[in-house]
Amino acid sequence: MWDDLPDEKRELLLAYDQLVCPQCGNLREECADETVEWHPRTDVCHATAAQQWGQRVLQEKYAKVEAGPLERRYLDARWVYVTRQEPTEGDDEIGDLLEWQPQASKVED
Repeated sequence: MWDDLPDEKRELLLAYDQLVCPQCGNLREECADETVEWHPRTDVCHATAAQQWGQRVLQEKYAKVEAGPLERRYLDARWVYVTRQEPTEGDDEIGDLLEWQPQASKVED
């Protein structure tokens, strides 16, 4: 992808990439500064909730499947993604496991 860019744009992106923390996305000079105060926030992303729920469903299903130390497990390199498209028949591994969708749990303050 980056190889298709003109050299000057690729160099700018590489320089920017070196300035940004890969963990939090803030500038490295800011996130590494112990004097800067950071304030945690919460938010809701239902797409992420669906992805995390699907990953848990698969992990629970295959948690007891044993494999040797040199064997690949079913979940190796398998990831869950979300889409707004309805799955086609036979294409919904997680939906086939359960007939219900997760409900958000209520958290009391």
